[in-house]
Formats: sequence, structure tokens, C-alpha cells
Amino acid sequence: MLKLVRQIIAVIVLFICIYGFFSSIQPVMPYILFGLAIILLLMGAEEWREGKAKACLYFATSILTMIVLIQVIY
Repeated sequence: MLKLVRQIIAVIVLFICIYGFFSSIQPVMPYILFGLAIILLLMGAEEWREGKAKACLYFATSILTMIVLIQVIY
């Protein structure tokens, strides 16, 4: 279930990236970063469910991406 949600969000973020690339619009960056943070959070949840130690790395990267997102917005 998480893998399907992650793939759907990845496709949406990919379309946003393509749109931003061809239209040269900068305000799409927060949406891209938010999607990346959600994808990393879901990857961490999958790893956590399997009991792997990499889950903490995914969670930490997701939090750092959210901090960068806040910096980009403000």
C-alpha cells in the first residue's frame, strides 16, 4: 500500500518538475520539495515496518527537506 502511494506521489512530483522545467516558473519548488519529503517519509515507514536501520536515515532526510522547504517559502 505504501509503495503504491509513494509511486503515485513520485509521478505527480515528476509532472510538476517537468512543468516547472518547461515553463521556467520558480514557485513550483516548494511543491517539489514537499513531494520529496513525503516520498522520503513513506520510504522510511516502509523500512521501519521491515525493521531495518536505514529508516532513521530516511526520517532524518525527510525532516531536513522540510526545513529547507520552510526556508524556501519564507
